[in-house]
Amino acid sequence: MDIFYSRTSPGKRKVISGYSGEYGLLEFSRVVQEWVTKKGLTLNVENFIDGVSSTYHSNALQAGFQFTRYNMGNNISIEMHHNPLYDDPSIHWEIDEITGYPLESMRITFLDFLGEKGSSNIKLMKKKDSFAFGYHEGMFGPLGPNKGGNMSHTGSSYSMHAEEVCGVTIKDITLCGEMILTRG
Repeated sequence: MDIFYSRTSPGKRKVISGYSGEYGLLEFSRVVQEWVTKKGLTLNVENFIDGVSSTYHSNALQAGFQFTRYNMGNNISIEMHHNPLYDDPSIHWEIDEITGYPLESMRITFLDFLGEKGSSNIKLMKKKDSFAFGYHEGMFGPLGPNKGGNMSHTGSSYSMHAEEVCGVTIKDITLCGEMILTRG
C-alpha cells in the first residue's frame, strides 16, 4: 500500500515483483496459505490433485501447490520470483540457526518495474564504448589452426573473453522495498 498510496488510482492494475531465495519463496507461500485458512476459504480439489504415472499403482495421484502470487485490495498484486544469489552460501555465509539456510535466502526485494505512469522505472544502462573482447590463443584460435602467429600457450585451444561496463538505474526508489529478517 505504501508504494502506491496517492500515486495511482485504486483499481489500476499494478504488479509488484518480489525476488527472494528458495526459503523466502516457501515462506511467502506458507503465509498466504495461513491467510487462506484463517479466512475459511476452501481450495478446489480438482485444481490441486492430478493423475501421475507410477509403477506402484495404475491410478496414482499427485497433490500439492505453492502460492507465487498474492492479489491484494485495490487491484495490486505481489508476484514472487527466485533470486538464486540469495541462496549462494559462498556469498552469504551467515546461516540461520533454526532453518540451516543462509539468512539472505529469506530476504525479499520488491521492485516496481513500470513506475507511476507505466514508463520503465528500472533500466539497464551500458557505458558507451565499454564493450571489449579478445582471445587467449594457443595452437588453435577462433579462425582455425595457428600458422606462425603469436601464441599465448602451447595447448590446442583458445579462450575468448568479453566484458562490458553496465549498471542498473532506478528512477524512483520509493517504488521499491525490502523485507529483511530481523536477527536476534
